[in-house]
Amino acid sequence: METSPLLQISSLSTLANDCESCRNRLDRKSIGLQVLSQSAKSGCASCSVLHRVVFEVLDCRFPAWTEIKADLVVAFQANSSLSIILRQSGERKIPSLQFAIYTRYGHPQSASPFVRIGRDCSGPRRDAYSDVCKDWIGNCELSHSRCRKGPTTLPGRILDVGFHEDNLIRLRVFEAPQKGYYTALSHCWGGLIQCRTTKGNYSERLDGISVSSLPQSFQDAVTVTRSLEVRYLWIDALCIIQDDIDDWETISGDMAAIYRNAYLVIGADMSENCHEGFLNSWEPGKYPTGPGKPVAYITDEKATLYWRTLQHEFKPCSVFADRHRRQKIAERVWTFQEHLLSTRMIHFADTELVWECECIVLCECMEIDPKDTPSGNSIDFRGGMDGFRQWLQSSMDNKFSMWSCIVDAVMGKSITYEQDILPALSGIVGEFQRSGAGPYLAGIWLNDYPQSLFWSAGGSGISDQRPVAYRAPTWSWASIKSDRPLCKYSFGWSQHRILKTYAKIIAASCTPKGKDPLGAVTDGFMEVVGPLLQVRCIEFVGGSATLVADSELTSSSLNPIRGFFDLPESRVSSKNVFCLYIGSWKYLYGVFMKVRPRISAHSGLLLIASEGLNDGKYERVGIFVEGLVSTEGLPSGVVETVVTII
Repeated sequence: METSPLLQISSLSTLANDCESCRNRLDRKSIGLQVLSQSAKSGCASCSVLHRVVFEVLDCRFPAWTEIKADLVVAFQANSSLSIILRQSGERKIPSLQFAIYTRYGHPQSASPFVRIGRDCSGPRRDAYSDVCKDWIGNCELSHSRCRKGPTTLPGRILDVGFHEDNLIRLRVFEAPQKGYYTALSHCWGGLIQCRTTKGNYSERLDGISVSSLPQSFQDAVTVTRSLEVRYLWIDALCIIQDDIDDWETISGDMAAIYRNAYLVIGADMSENCHEGFLNSWEPGKYPTGPGKPVAYITDEKATLYWRTLQHEFKPCSVFADRHRRQKIAERVWTFQEHLLSTRMIHFADTELVWECECIVLCECMEIDPKDTPSGNSIDFRGGMDGFRQWLQSSMDNKFSMWSCIVDAVMGKSITYEQDILPALSGIVGEFQRSGAGPYLAGIWLNDYPQSLFWSAGGSGISDQRPVAYRAPTWSWASIKSDRPLCKYSFGWSQHRILKTYAKIIAASCTPKGKDPLGAVTDGFMEVVGPLLQVRCIEFVGGSATLVADSELTSSSLNPIRGFFDLPESRVSSKNVFCLYIGSWKYLYGVFMKVRPRISAHSGLLLIASEGLNDGKYERVGIFVEGLVSTEGLPSGVVETVVTII
């Protein structure tokens, strides 16, 4: 497409009162392309600019638009006066084309209400990142009292990177608490890191570490830290003695404080491993829309106007444009925790930088409106760090609902060592306990009983299995190795719809594997008293089956019982299966709640006798629901029993 000469316009500061297009624009009403063309021909300056941009967008993004006979309309996005969506009227549809008209940040601006400010992310990152980061940090320190940071307690072991371009950094150890500022790196290991601190090289680390010997992501973290004039940097691979299990357990249990107290967390979001780096990866044209295209020059304001297409109608920044196109760091469990625990973080994503603090989310290209709340532009989870802290301060029901979302998120992420699943969440668990969530055992909150036990593997059970290394008792979701999120409130269950609880926890305990009481466990049990019914499995399909009561226990007809198993059929079909009735819940499907409000569902845990044990111990293998039953009483044949689930 040939570049047209810039429109020369004296002013856009006042919209023409007698211009229909301008009036519609201010009222957020759509306007037809023909109306816009007439307004431009009539001499309206703002409509002339918009008309030029509309035609350039069409020619650039949809060259065949002239073949479409139906009219085209320009619609103004409801949540931003600065975003315009192009749609086609009529039966035939074309994808909406969203674009913005803007002036470049740091250059003369326009007072026009439909011109925003933006950056072009089209140059080498190493040349531009520092000014952007300092600008964000300065604004946060000045404007956000919640985020403002004075000197905080430094981690007991940390890297001293100095303030100069020296090739040597040192591992510092503080015997007594020290105050200061430090950054922390959040990154994907991508397998075993050779450059790590061990018992064998610990003394050498204290003497000094050559920056050039570090993996590229570590080198970039040193560069960013020095550019911000911060002296200290925390990197897990270098600040934890990796082959000292006691040291690892001690520091991993302190992750919440390390990331919460950091002056800034540096997120190597785009890097799959520590060798890829995040400062030298810019490629020309990598930003999906490329640099903005100049369209007009406003002589009174000395401002040049540009346009560019946006990436998504509701989450415009390219980082959020496609939830399936996730950054590498978002795929890992450890970095998920680091993200939520941070109070201020800069994400070095593949196309641009993204700022996140407790008050706001911003992107380098400035497509995200600063007036938007963080929860509207979540990078990964419920508004990121801000949403996390807001939910911690809300009701107990909301806390545990958020925990369910955290578990779902974690089950869909990767972890190098599967036995690390609970340690990788211990920092988050600590934040929950500080907010009053109460007793916690291996992924389960006792104050959330009975809901906390009603997690489900989704009823497939085909690919799920127990981890090779022991992770948790079978009543915990952590005992299942699954490649998809779990369902906590299956069948529409909700904390506010429990009718009656039948079973009671008598005792429960887990044995910590190491020093962190919220981390890995070696064993655990839950002793429960409640109604127990022995059943047989028939019609096993995938991970679910119809269950019928043993004829020796009862001859009465029962309502259909459907079991949803955590494990493949071969693990449970030949076993004696028991239904432990936990409670009854309102039935939520269809018109039943309106026509028959007393209809409910009994539900509980599916158990089998633990292999090799004859002392009354059981393993959980799933959940069941006995639907459309009277709320009065349980079926005949159940026996009040004390069971120990391991």
